Amino acid sequence: MIKRLKFKKLLNEYKSCKFELEMIREILKDGHLEFEVFYRRWCADNGVDIDKLNKSNSKNVQVIFEKQEKGLMKLEEPTQRNTDKHKKVFREIARKIHPDKLETSDPRFWEYTNAFKDANRAIEKQKWGDLFEVVEKYDIWLTDYDEACEDIQKSIDETKELIEAEKKTYSWSLHICGDNNTCKEKVVKNFLHHLFGWKS
Repeated sequence: MIKRLKFKKLLNEYKSCKFELEMIREILKDGHLEFEVFYRRWCADNGVDIDKLNKSNSKNVQVIFEKQEKGLMKLEEPTQRNTDKHKKVFREIARKIHPDKLETSDPRFWEYTNAFKDANRAIEKQKWGDLFEVVEKYDIWLTDYDEACEDIQKSIDETKELIEAEKKTYSWSLHICGDNNTCKEKVVKNFLHHLFGWKS
């Protein structure tokens, strides 16, 4: 019973981290555009020739963006592929909610279909927190709560790394400035210095 409670506690922590990451990414959908607009306007108002800077620093700019992209991709991908891990858990999920057991007219059909897809995707991508969300939702008992807790903790740590990576973006820095223009100008200057070695 204690192990199951620890499992639920860790799963709640994972859900909280996952929600925070989704919220940050939702904010950044507009945040990246807002940064681009503010950055270009600030450069135009302050006589900074972006095109000239881009041309004279094209290789450096490319390296920086490629490094950032690879870093995020590395965080999103599982560190190791283990196709057998949690197969027993997946079988228990299939036994309980496989949509083939239901008629398409059954009101649970589409819910089970989507939950089963979520579990399948979690196994493929090794997103163990997502897998155990399905386990909890359908009250599936596990034979090894220690391993489950260990893997949920890994999912929590991975999600926290992604949160930190998103919060290191200049778009996020600009967002948290709010209406403080001095703060926004500092973000743009830091961006110009980082990307082009520009100094005011």
